[in-house]
Amino acid sequence: LTTLLLEQKNKNQQSIVFVKTQRASTEIARYLEKQNFLSAPLHAGLKQKLRDKTLADFRINNLQILVATDLASRGLDIPAVKCVINYELPQNPEEYVHRIGRTGRYNNKGIAYTLIARADRNDWKKIKEFLSKEFN
Repeated sequence: LTTLLLEQKNKNQQSIVFVKTQRASTEIARYLEKQNFLSAPLHAGLKQKLRDKTLADFRINNLQILVATDLASRGLDIPAVKCVINYELPQNPEEYVHRIGRTGRYNNKGIAYTLIARADRNDWKKIKEFLSKEFN
């Protein structure tokens, strides 16, 4: 994860790291801060005022990395996002499409990475099946 983010940082690009849980969002954001990344968690467990401030900071490029749950997979329109990293697979295949749709907005180029553990193979298979039905 850190290697992928360093690559994006060196290109001065903002990234969103998607995780499944609020706890993972907070823990990974803290870890990244210790690694000198300007990052913050974004999840439903945060007060609305803090979520709004975090998004505002991200929009004006005061944050490099947003570590988010699927709360941010829909309706978040920040054209500067060039990289999405699925650190954990989403709960359902449709959310995968929404997550990766946060990058490459307005005909801009973007990239999405998905990290898959052995335990995720069945979920990844479901995502691939969903994609083949949805986009073929």
